[in-house]
Amino acid sequence: MVEELTKKYIQNFNRYKDVEDILNLLFKEKNGFFYEDTQKNDRTRREKTRFIKRELVKLGHKKRYKVYANNLNDDDIDNIDNDHSNGNNNKKSNFVNTEWLFDLEWYEEPENTKYIVKKYHLLMECEWDYRRKKEADSGKNKKEIDRYGAMKYDFLKLLIAKADLRLMIFKLRADYDKNNDLSKLDDYFKNALDSFEGLDDGFNLIIIGVLDTKRRRGFYIFDYLNYRRSVH
Repeated sequence: MVEELTKKYIQNFNRYKDVEDILNLLFKEKNGFFYEDTQKNDRTRREKTRFIKRELVKLGHKKRYKVYANNLNDDDIDNIDNDHSNGNNNKKSNFVNTEWLFDLEWYEEPENTKYIVKKYHLLMECEWDYRRKKEADSGKNKKEIDRYGAMKYDFLKLLIAKADLRLMIFKLRADYDKNNDLSKLDDYFKNALDSFEGLDDGFNLIIIGVLDTKRRRGFYIFDYLNYRRSVH
C-alpha cells in the first residue's frame, strides 16, 4: 500500500534536512500537491508541475541557493518575487526561468565569478507521462512497451551529475499494486544504480512515486540515501 501522508513518515528523513523540508513543503502544507480548489476542481497536471517547481524555487531561495527551473508563467514568477520568507524583502528573486540540463537545480557559485559553479545542492527531474512517445509510436505491442519508460528515461540523467541530493518525481499507475510495480521499480532502480560504474559512494537519491486518482491519493518514497553500489 502507498504510504499515507503522515508527519511520522516524513520525519523518518529528518537526518537529511533538505529531504524533510521538501517532503513537508510538497505534501504536508495546507495548499500542497493534493490540495483541491472546490471552485475549480483539481489542479491540472501542468498546474501541479508548476506548483512543484515554484515551491522548490522558493525553498531553494530560503536556503540561500541560486535556482534554475523552467516553464513557470508570469503569475508563478510574481509569486516567487513576492515571497519574503528568504529575507530579501526589497529584491527580486535570484531565479532563472529556463531549463539547463535538469528540470530544476539548486546551486552555489563562488563569489565574484561568472560561469563557475561551486556546488549543486539539488537536481530534480519531474515526469508525469508513463510511456515514452517514441516507444508508443513505434508500433510495438503495448505489453512490449515499458510501463514507466518516460520516467526511466529522465531518471538516468540524475546518475551522471554530482549533487548533494537528486530528486525524481513521477506518477504511479492506478493499478500499481495489482502489477507489483513498487517491487519491480525498486529492483530497476537498484539495478540501474549498481550497473553505473561512475556512481560515487554516498550517492543521495530520493524518488517519489505519486498516486493521484479521484479515488486514491498518496505517495511512495524510494529511499536511496547514502547509496553504495553492490558490484555484481
